[in-house]
Amino acid sequence: MVLGNTTFTQDPISMTILTPDVSIAWERTYSNVAVFNWGSTIVGKEVALDWNAMPIGQYEGIRTSYEAATTVKFYPSTSGTVSTDAYNVRILDFHGQYLLGYGITTLATAAPFRGESKLILLIESTTT
Repeated sequence: MVLGNTTFTQDPISMTILTPDVSIAWERTYSNVAVFNWGSTIVGKEVALDWNAMPIGQYEGIRTSYEAATTVKFYPSTSGTVSTDAYNVRILDFHGQYLLGYGITTLATAAPFRGESKLILLIESTTT
């Protein structure tokens, strides 16, 4: 997977399936219901990616894109091969934790990984 300038060295353990969602709204009236259906689209879909542990270099690369608060390209991978399909995405949220166990007692000696990392992307458009 590639997000902005960061090529993932470790793929997430889970990711939202990249399929279109149906865009529909309704409102009850006095004796009926008004239905608005815009069909299906992947634009506007939130995509969650989760890691138990992520290499710190990858974490810092994603963090840089997150703090820049700009649209970046996302090339997903579901089979170990980076897809040629790309999405313009905005990073809505990104966080992780220091891994302090396993004999590591201070942040100065923290493992070269970040634990329980979660990334939330918003698909703004497709690029094909």
